[in-house]
Amino acid sequence: MRKALFCLTTTLLTPLLLPAQTTLVGLAKVPSPLMASGIATQKICATPRWCMTNLSLPPRPWAGATTWDRNLKVPGTPGGAVWVSEGRNIAVYIPTNSGGCKLVCKVPWFYRTNITGMAVDEERRLLFISDDTNVIYTFLILGPCKIKLRTKCKFPILPMGVYLTGLAHDKFRNLLFITSAKFSPKPTPGSTMLYVSKAGSPCQPFCKYPVKTCGTGALFGTATGLAFDDCLYSVFVTDGTQTAVLAYKYPCAFKPKGCCPAKPVFYFGLGVKDSACRPGFGLSGKTTWARFPCKVKPPVCSFIPGYAGGPPYVGNANFKLTFTKGPNPKGYKAAALLLINWGNNCKGQPIRMPCRETIFLYPVIDPMFWSTGVPLGLVGPPPCGLSATFPLPIPVLPELCCFKFCGQWVAFDFTPMMPMSWILYMSRQFSVTIGG
Repeated sequence: MRKALFCLTTTLLTPLLLPAQTTLVGLAKVPSPLMASGIATQKICATPRWCMTNLSLPPRPWAGATTWDRNLKVPGTPGGAVWVSEGRNIAVYIPTNSGGCKLVCKVPWFYRTNITGMAVDEERRLLFISDDTNVIYTFLILGPCKIKLRTKCKFPILPMGVYLTGLAHDKFRNLLFITSAKFSPKPTPGSTMLYVSKAGSPCQPFCKYPVKTCGTGALFGTATGLAFDDCLYSVFVTDGTQTAVLAYKYPCAFKPKGCCPAKPVFYFGLGVKDSACRPGFGLSGKTTWARFPCKVKPPVCSFIPGYAGGPPYVGNANFKLTFTKGPNPKGYKAAALLLINWGNNCKGQPIRMPCRETIFLYPVIDPMFWSTGVPLGLVGPPPCGLSATFPLPIPVLPELCCFKFCGQWVAFDFTPMMPMSWILYMSRQFSVTIGG
C-alpha cells in the first residue's frame, strides 16, 4: 500500500493551491499586569490567542524555546502537545479548546546553561535543544518531559555576544535550521543569521543566510524563535515583535516573503502547530441500498465511514480508514469492499437495481479508481454490528502535502441458500485531505 501510494502521488499528482495559513505556536510574554509567560497560537498575520503558564519570564533576552510535537502521546488526550522552555526548565503543555494551558509535566534543565531553542523530529522521536554556550543536544524522546541524551556538539565559533536562539526541523530532508543573533553588550538589529545543517550533524552547517529585513525594508531585530512549515517550504523567524517569512529552496536559497506582527504578545520561542496543508476528513452524499429478492426487508443501518490512528498527515504510519454500524442481518454472511478514487473524482453516479431501488456509486471508475476487499472486524450484534478497518500508512513524502482523494465503502450481505438472497449497502462518500 505504501508503494502504491508513492507511485500514485509521484507520477500523477498535479500542483495544488495551499489552503489556510500556517498556525504558529510560541512561548511568549503576554500583556498582563504580572508580565507573565503564556503560550500563544497565531495564524500568520492574525492576532495571537494565548493561555497562561506557570513559567517565569526568561532570565536572559536570548533564552526561551518552543516546538510542537504532534506525535507526543499524553494519556487521556488525542495526542499532540507543545514543548516549551523559559531557559531553566523543560515543560510540556496542551492548549485546550477552552483557551487554557494544561500542564502535562515540568522538569529542571540538566545543565547550568539557558535553553535557547528546541525542535522535534516527530518520526524518529528526537528532541533537539540549543543553549547559550552554543551547544546543540540531541535527545531521544521517551515520553512527556522524559528524554535521554544521544549526542551533543559545539556549534562553530561565533563572535562574542552572539548566541544560538532557535531550532527548526525539516522532516522531508531531515535538516535542522538554526538561528543566531548578537545580544551582548546589547541586542543588535540586523545581526540574525540563519544556518542549515543535516540533523545528524547539526554543528556542521552547509548554509548561512543573513536575515536583515522583512522583505519590506524594515530592519529585522535579534532572532528569538524559529519554525519551519515543511509543506510550504517556508521558514518563520521571529524577533519577538515581528515574524519574517522566508521561502526555502534546497540547499541554500532563501527568499523573503514579508513580515507579520506578533503583537500583543512578545515571542521568545516559536514552532509550527498546524501546517498550511491541514489534514481533513469529510462526509457527503447518502447511504443507499438494494436487495434481492424484493420481499426482503433490509435493516436500517447508519453505515458510517471514519478514520482511526490519528488525522491524515504526512508521516502518519498509523492512519486507517474505517466504517462502523454496517449491516449484518441475522442469517446472512457479510463482506466489505473499499472503493477509492485517488484523483478525488467522486460525483455520485445513480445505478438502478432489480427491485427499483437506486444506489449511488460515488468514486468515478477511471484510471485513478482503485478497489480492494477488506477483512471484517469484530462483528457486533445484528442487525447493524458490522465494522472494518483498512490500514493506510502515509509515507513521509512532500508530494503528499495537500493531496486529496475520495472514496466509499460497500457492504454485501448474502445467504448461501438457494435461491440466493442478498443485500447491498453503499455508504456515504468520504473525502480525505493529507496535511503537513
